[in-house]
Amino acid sequence: MAESEVQAQDMGKTLERLRAYRESDPDFKAAYADFVEAEMTYDDLLEGEPYEHENPVRQTGGRTTRC
Repeated sequence: MAESEVQAQDMGKTLERLRAYRESDPDFKAAYADFVEAEMTYDDLLEGEPYEHENPVRQTGGRTTRC
């Protein structure tokens, strides 16, 4: 079986699983509840003080480039 056929089958299976999930929780109530539970239970390492980064524009050889 060619790799493209395997990928097509995998995509078909993924689509079936997505449709089944959407049918089981059409308003995403369970998903929202899971999200809230996770936010309340686990530490989020990305939350904290605001992060400031350097200006993403730099001058190189008379040209302005974005980093």
